Parts: sequence; structure tokens; C-alpha cells
Amino acid sequence: MNKENILKELKNSFKLSLYEAKTYLSLLDGNNNVKTISRGSKVPLPRIYDTLRSLEDKGFVKKLNKGYSPVEPEIALEGRIIHTSYEFDNIIKTQKEVKKDILSELKRRPVSTNVGIESETLIGIHNIGNKFLEIMKDSKEIIISVKKAFEVKELFLSFLINTNVNNKKITIFTPNSYKISKTDQNILKNTNVELKKRAYILLDLMATDQGDVIIGVPDVSGSPERTIAIWIRNKEFAESLMTSLTE
Repeated sequence: MNKENILKELKNSFKLSLYEAKTYLSLLDGNNNVKTISRGSKVPLPRIYDTLRSLEDKGFVKKLNKGYSPVEPEIALEGRIIHTSYEFDNIIKTQKEVKKDILSELKRRPVSTNVGIESETLIGIHNIGNKFLEIMKDSKEIIISVKKAFEVKELFLSFLINTNVNNKKITIFTPNSYKISKTDQNILKNTNVELKKRAYILLDLMATDQGDVIIGVPDVSGSPERTIAIWIRNKEFAESLMTSLTE
């Protein structure tokens, strides 16, 4: 991985600013005072002080009596991962607590949810996931075929784990070539999901006994944010799909 790619990953994956990423790499190159760090990173001298302070707060830099020293990359990056996980866990905890308060208040009010809509274009994996949760709530039997959705498998499993699947019959068809990990096997086992193999699968799709169908649209971008699916509610179509998938 070259320097440009490292800068990109420090920004995208570890959420450092461009100035922070450049400054950290300058420190790793042996620069240890504000002038040489600024020169090596090409970060303007007036911005070096606040950038170093921010890096120190994030665990990438140590301030010495004379100058600065970089934290060893393995330690700095692992520390960032742990901190991000801690922050994420706290966000989830807060969201769950606030969710109860919001729902408690909203249940007192009439809510319009576009009941008459029978089809919808879903753009982005989060909108698809929300529709998945909505459908799972009312369905008793769900059949899912997976062609390319392995790319967002972790997110899909999260939706599945956080859905009440008691008394639901869920069958997932995968290509013969797909090798499921032991971890995923245990997750599916604990959620009462039956996994079956098929020689050929045409599309990512989902059909339920309530007439809901979600069809994944082939996407060349590979970006979860741009993933597209079509939701249709048609009882006969859903029943036909479920029959053809299980034959």
C-alpha cells in the first residue's frame, strides 16, 4: 500500500482529517518539532498546533518535553478501533433508551404510513433493511434466495438477529459454491433459520406468506449506499415465487 492509499484509509477507515493523516505520517518519518513536522506534512504551520493536539486526543501522538513523538502504528490503530467500538456501543445504548421514549409518545398519536402503497423502489442498504424489518414483523413464512447479498452479509445478519423470529419459518437458499463460516452457522441456528443449497440462483430476492416480495436489482457500483431493490405486495406473485423456490 503506497502513501496515498495509507492517507486515504486513515481518513476513510480511521476518521482522521487529511491534515491529521499527513501530520501523523510526517511524525513517522522522523520529524519531531512543529517546523519539521509542518514541512514534512505540508500542513501550514499555523494549523500544526491544533492538528497535533487533535492527534494527541485521538491517541496517535505523544507530547514530549521537547517536540512530539508518534504512537506506534499498531498501538494507535488498535486503540482507535477499540475507542470507536466503545463509542458505537454507547450510541446504540442511547438510541435504544431514547427509542422507548419516542415510541411511548408517538403511540398516542395517529400515524400515517402510506397504507395504500403496493410497490416501492428501495435505494440504499438501510432502506432495504428497514423494509426487511417491516415485512418480518407480520410474516410467518419467509423464503430468501441469495446471489450477491453476501457482500452485505454482516448487516443482513444484524437485522435478522435483532428481529423476533420466534414462530417464524425462514428458509435461505444459497449457491452450492457458497461456504458458510461456523460463526454464521451458529447465528443462523440460534435464529431457527434453515439454510439450503441450490445449483443456480438468479437473483437476490425475498418472498413471504403475506404477499411481500423484495427483488434485488443487479448493481455494478458495489456500493451498499447505492444498492437498489424493488418491493412489491402481490399475494399471487409471492405465492408463485415461494412455490418455485421450494420445488
